[in-house]
Amino acid sequence: MAFLTLQQLKDALIAARDYLQRLQSNISTSMPTQTANGQLIYTTARSLIGKHVIPLTPETDYGVLGCAASVNAVVKRAIGVEIGGGASTALMLAFLMNTTRFESVLLADALPGDIIISATGKSTYYPNVHGHVGICGQTWIMSNSSEDGTWEANYTYSMWKAHYGDMLGFPIQVFRVL
Repeated sequence: MAFLTLQQLKDALIAARDYLQRLQSNISTSMPTQTANGQLIYTTARSLIGKHVIPLTPETDYGVLGCAASVNAVVKRAIGVEIGGGASTALMLAFLMNTTRFESVLLADALPGDIIISATGKSTYYPNVHGHVGICGQTWIMSNSSEDGTWEANYTYSMWKAHYGDMLGFPIQVFRVL
């Protein structure tokens, strides 16, 4: 049976403490954090639930195809500038992928205020089916309702994945405002 000297035990405890501090530091720095603009987008989006955030016009088929225009309107109200792409999820995705104002994050790392998008033209099953875009919440995703054009908390994350990802074959992409 081997015995440690008091100094060896002390050195081992110090090494273990240092290792745990480095591990804790890596965990806390790798956790996603919400930006100030992300918080503004989230609180604005929540405050608009049940309301029309865009005019019901022919461009959006009177709200039926108004998700991108609605997200742009909410983001503009929150931080003073639209994301881009107008009423098109395809154009919005192209903008999100080529701007320095947003960064792509994993769906598993989505935070309230992030933008979740399954863009038109990207489905692997149905090339002509319409996509959708929304704003992430705590447990629900907020977007316009295709039924009446109101802003609603109308998808959970699992519902979005099941409908847009699994059933319709869309990639699900998430972007965080910087």
